[in-house]
Amino acid sequence: MIMNVKTGALSWQRKSMLLLVCAMLILVAIPSVSAFTAELTSPSDINNVYNGDTVTVRITGLAATNTFQLNMTSSNLYTNGGMFSITSYAMPFSMTPASTLLLADNLDVANGLTLHVQGSTATVLDLSDMAAPYEIVATNDVMKQTYQNISIIGYPVTPTQAVTVDFSERGTVADAGINPSDLTFTVNNINSGLLTIKVKDGASTVLDKTLTFRGTRPNPAPINGGDSTSGGSVSGSKSAAVVAAAPVVAQAVPGMVTQPLLTTTTGQTLEPYNIATTAVAPVAASVSIPQGTKSLTSASTPISSVSVTPLTATEVAAVTAGTAPAAGVFAIEGAAIECSPAGATFNQPVTVSFTLTEAQYATALAKAGGVPANIVIQYFNPTTQAWQGITMNAPSGRTISGTTTHFTVFQVFGVGSGAVSPVSTSAQTYGSLIQETTPATANVPGAQATPVAPKASPTTTPKSPFVPSIAVIAIVGLVGYFIVSRKQ
Repeated sequence: MIMNVKTGALSWQRKSMLLLVCAMLILVAIPSVSAFTAELTSPSDINNVYNGDTVTVRITGLAATNTFQLNMTSSNLYTNGGMFSITSYAMPFSMTPASTLLLADNLDVANGLTLHVQGSTATVLDLSDMAAPYEIVATNDVMKQTYQNISIIGYPVTPTQAVTVDFSERGTVADAGINPSDLTFTVNNINSGLLTIKVKDGASTVLDKTLTFRGTRPNPAPINGGDSTSGGSVSGSKSAAVVAAAPVVAQAVPGMVTQPLLTTTTGQTLEPYNIATTAVAPVAASVSIPQGTKSLTSASTPISSVSVTPLTATEVAAVTAGTAPAAGVFAIEGAAIECSPAGATFNQPVTVSFTLTEAQYATALAKAGGVPANIVIQYFNPTTQAWQGITMNAPSGRTISGTTTHFTVFQVFGVGSGAVSPVSTSAQTYGSLIQETTPATANVPGAQATPVAPKASPTTTPKSPFVPSIAVIAIVGLVGYFIVSRKQ
């Protein structure tokens, strides 16, 4: 009878332990829950994304030690006018350690691929890869910043050729910031194509969305407009946003303006610029330089600043040694500027514009035989010592504009009947892509024979919320087992 009791007790112990083991196995088998979530909150319609729209990824539940990875990939980005970019990148948290990988294809070998990182006070990274296939790898710490200007710049083999891009940034979260937080950037100058955005928590994909680009918005919104959840039209329309690299420098010459340029070490402008004379100038004139333009001095070094100086008739004569325009071409007094540095060149057209006063326009129209299209801009060629035409845009009221690829003296002229105003066309090359990160140190691997697949991101298996429960159950079970054993 005593043996039966002991046997029953031992049987109960075995059954209890068996149930405990089964419970533990069931809990372990439950899939791990992601440590954070990601949601694409803008643009509101991912199938209709326009230039200037802001992409916002909302991160919820992020914590220190989480493994975060952002991927942006495309195999068919077609540029709008040859250049595309991703700007105004806001990283709401920091990662240490972290790494950035950039792959691209269908680029012009002469210009290659550039990864440029501009910090709050200085350039912290500037890498170039001039050999196909293009690959840039940076090992870095990513800082938590409201805004970082990071540029990935490349030039398509031809303006009509699609560019392939594969960008990834990954690392271990050091400072998660506020919860939730928004990671944002703005897309510009993409005519068509698809861009897939993925966010991963370790090995788990928490966001996978594909944006379809439609070019410039049919009716461009104001600069601070855009769709209900995005920024305004940038660099894809006439209302392009212009961001200054530094405050405009005041000048002694009335109306003169000097604008510092933010560029890569190879000369590409990191932002679009519109350098306009001040209100005291005798004529409203400006020079617009597109983002991604390679801007070099006559000595082939990057331009650090641009100046636009209004010139009187006397000053024009002094600079041009009194050179007169062609017969039947009449200068409009007070409608002249000198753009410097003299001899500067640009790899894609920059726009020179004059908005004439009513009196200046009336005089110009009279000298142009009453034909607005006969009001033109010419430049002084110091080599040939002659005035030459630039490629003119369609006139818009009293605003006259055209494009050029170099700096010198520019003047508005009226072309009389029978006169021929020489017009030159400018060859154009294009391209630019912008991304963001904030590396501290970097290295560039050598060129490889075939494109290298992105390296596997460091992964951390997300912790299951049931792990503490398993430990508690196990401890309770073991304690219970020893208590029962002692009683036996």
